[in-house]
Amino acid sequence: QLYKLSNYEINEFEHKAQYITSNDIQSSLSEYLTNLSLSINVINYNRIVVAEGPVRIDLAGGWSDTPPICYDLGGSVLNVAIKIDNKNPIRCVCRFLPNNPIIILKSLKLINNQIEGSNNNHVITDTAVCTSDSDFANVSDLSDPCSLLKALVIALDIIKVNNADSSYPLQDRLAAKLSGGIEIACISYLPIGSGMGGSSILAAVAIKSLSTLLNISLTNEAISYLVCYMEQLMTSGGGWQDQIGGIYSGFKISHSINCLPLRLSIDSINVTSDVITAFEERTFLIYTGQQRLAKNTLINALRRYSTISSEDNIINQLKLGAVNGAKILISNINIDANQIVDQISDTLNDYWRLKKLIAEGSEPSHISKFLSYLHPICRGQSLCGAGGGGFAVVILDSRYSYNDLNKLVDEARNIIADVSLHRVTIDNDG
Repeated sequence: QLYKLSNYEINEFEHKAQYITSNDIQSSLSEYLTNLSLSINVINYNRIVVAEGPVRIDLAGGWSDTPPICYDLGGSVLNVAIKIDNKNPIRCVCRFLPNNPIIILKSLKLINNQIEGSNNNHVITDTAVCTSDSDFANVSDLSDPCSLLKALVIALDIIKVNNADSSYPLQDRLAAKLSGGIEIACISYLPIGSGMGGSSILAAVAIKSLSTLLNISLTNEAISYLVCYMEQLMTSGGGWQDQIGGIYSGFKISHSINCLPLRLSIDSINVTSDVITAFEERTFLIYTGQQRLAKNTLINALRRYSTISSEDNIINQLKLGAVNGAKILISNINIDANQIVDQISDTLNDYWRLKKLIAEGSEPSHISKFLSYLHPICRGQSLCGAGGGGFAVVILDSRYSYNDLNKLVDEARNIIADVSLHRVTIDNDG
């Protein structure tokens, strides 16, 4: 029936669907949001809280975690938390502003879309000084560099928007609640549209930093739901696997059943040190030099899902791939580590095949040509996240090494000039 509607009518339906999704996320959060503001207990005004986090590589099951797909069919995702070049690329810092009832938000970003570099010569800062409720009215404007931090302040109930409280000036409420204000600064040392779950994990890290500053006790599960809520406030959409990939360390498989409201279960997978070593020695990230906005890919994929009945079968295959991949990692006793990594590589290849079916355009022609050039020494390949650009993950054939891959990447610069090669370390902290 959608094909008979005008673009205007389709957009209206999509806005209504987003509204229903947002209401469901808030329903899922109800047990965590109850009296959240009453739990704020300010103790040390000189306190500064720094939180940082890894990113994730999705190995199987992605797209099944995305509303409304996960409501219809349930979701299962296998992913792993990793450091890039042995560094956590996501960070947030929070501090009090005693006797200064304002909210200062700072979003730092890299110049020239570089992947790393932490000194002031490599970053620029967007700052929002918030003194009234109206300063948070554009939380859904993704062009606002501080929209994520505005969603954070709303999600943690520091302010109430569209509420009777709004007649009581924000600065007066901050003075009464906190005896001052707060400053929040965040940075991701990743390019925009990296495919590594960066924005969702940045939201999780920001929640951890600010809740710790305010002595709000939150479980990892609560943080996972709060990130979903923030993404609904920002209208960026997306599923639940990204934040889980960074909040929980190492390998894990996560599930949601096909019901409302959303309910998540996360099972960590313990693997042997030999498997970790083999995975790290053979797995690398390659930045393709092309960024993409996940929201655009998401909208197109969901439109396809809503109009093609065969998509159900693809989603079920994605979920099955995640379950089978987890079984490979769990049943690793007395099996050679490289054989396990080979099987995970095969899981990754099948996952990439399915992702390209559900999201048309997820492999631009020049990236396809680039990956084909690397293929002779690779056992597994995929673009991370929804695809379309960002990082590619490659798992080498066990006969080859970093030097072999680096040589081919250099040779392939005539295909993509701005590529960069990065090592992967499995994160053990979350």
